[in-house]
Amino acid sequence: MTFPVTLHKGDALHAPVTFSPAAPGGASGQVTFTTSAARDAAAVPLIGDGTQTGLFATHTALSFVIVEHDGELIENVPVGVTVPLTTAITNGGDTPVTVTSVTPPTGPYTAQDLPKVGTVIKPGASVTVGLVYAPRQATASNGSFTITASNGTSATVTLTGTGLPAVTKFTASPSTVTFGPVRVGHTATVMVHVVNRGNQPSLMKRTPAPGGAFGAPLRVANGLPVNGGYDLALPVTFHPTKAGTFTGVYVLKWTDRFGTHTLNVPITGTGVR
Repeated sequence: MTFPVTLHKGDALHAPVTFSPAAPGGASGQVTFTTSAARDAAAVPLIGDGTQTGLFATHTALSFVIVEHDGELIENVPVGVTVPLTTAITNGGDTPVTVTSVTPPTGPYTAQDLPKVGTVIKPGASVTVGLVYAPRQATASNGSFTITASNGTSATVTLTGTGLPAVTKFTASPSTVTFGPVRVGHTATVMVHVVNRGNQPSLMKRTPAPGGAFGAPLRVANGLPVNGGYDLALPVTFHPTKAGTFTGVYVLKWTDRFGTHTLNVPITGTGVR
């Protein structure tokens, strides 16, 4: 068909549309016809379903990485951390198939909800499989799993991931709180930023009050989870009741799979009249 086409009142336009799926599964689109009238256009939705004999995986290769909160930082997986992903095994044909064999992944990979031998997958139906990567050492690991159907077709999904060395480390900024001179009876406050600079999931211990002229109005709750990169903003106060120099320590503790750890933040201040 060659455009433009002139349509008079009552005329009908028959435009052939072809569907050539590049992959099995549903596909959608639309064809739009514009006219010489600026606001007069016709959009026709298009829906198709590509078929393929037997089983196929929606994601044939899974790469396990960690994406930070901003969605920008991507890195490998630290030892001691697990990352889950999913894929779907679909019957892309037009007849039911029966699962005849299942080969699960090995090593640091485990699969959840793998279909059992004898499971019947109807045409167009899918089985969702969850995969978990839990690196045991700082090295690259490859794996796969395969599901075979009664018609001889099979779906194989390859798995790749690299373990990072485990690091447990917390830092405080400032590392030493120095209030300087503060008038007796007045209160000064400094915010201490505590950051998990390691890569291990950690749980905080409840922070004790520094004691004396120093206080911690917002104390960390026992069991508070602080993963890698998390930042805690904690206020520390100084309220001298007499003139003189005061010293103290703000003690922070956390636990991870390596045990319990301590970060000490020295505090100094001078009360003046």
